[in-house]
Amino acid sequence: MKYIDGTEAQVGDLISWYVYDFDDNVTWEFFGIYKPNGTVVYMGGGADSGRAIGKVKNADEVILQSEGNDEYARGITKIGVAMDVVRLIGNLKKGNEF
Repeated sequence: MKYIDGTEAQVGDLISWYVYDFDDNVTWEFFGIYKPNGTVVYMGGGADSGRAIGKVKNADEVILQSEGNDEYARGITKIGVAMDVVRLIGNLKKGNEF
């Protein structure tokens, strides 16, 4: 999987991509963690209210979703690494702000 900037995805990367929703005529931003064997663990986004968190997606599916949008919303972006999420959760547990 390659990012918009041309770099290759690494295991543990926190990623985002957009998905066009034909039913609601809106583009949602999704988030996930790139895992071994070309899979992505869905972390949230869109209008699912958290019901799909943890779903494992094939990277090819994520790529297709990211390409089926208007030009401004195409591609996949690395926004961090999985450890960033762990740190945020730790701060929440301590009552700290992001």
